[in-house]
Amino acid sequence: MASRELWRHEAFRARLAAAARGWSVPEGFCSADVPEALKIRAQEAIIRASLLYGTETAIIKDRWLKKIDTIQLKGLRTIFHLKTTYAQLLAGKELSNTSEMIYKKAEETLGRPIMKF
Repeated sequence: MASRELWRHEAFRARLAAAARGWSVPEGFCSADVPEALKIRAQEAIIRASLLYGTETAIIKDRWLKKIDTIQLKGLRTIFHLKTTYAQLLAGKELSNTSEMIYKKAEETLGRPIMKF
């Protein structure tokens, strides 16, 4: 039983890495003159395809969902050209780039609720 759990964990880590690589490849895409809504939809598609394809019946643990959210937030920060709250703290600025603010901005940009994982 433990070996099956380890296999699932390793398989999920590999999928996380693929999703992170898949999103970092179109770096020029984020700086290009492309509407932010299109960038967000592309990010959702890349993450969904990389992580969830073929795992319809898999049980996704809460700690894995947090990691998926981290990848999603990192992509949204890239799209909106925002720094993390930690980078703001180091720069002595007000901590305004919270996760909630970033999701709200993405929802306003898309005109619909953001697909959280």
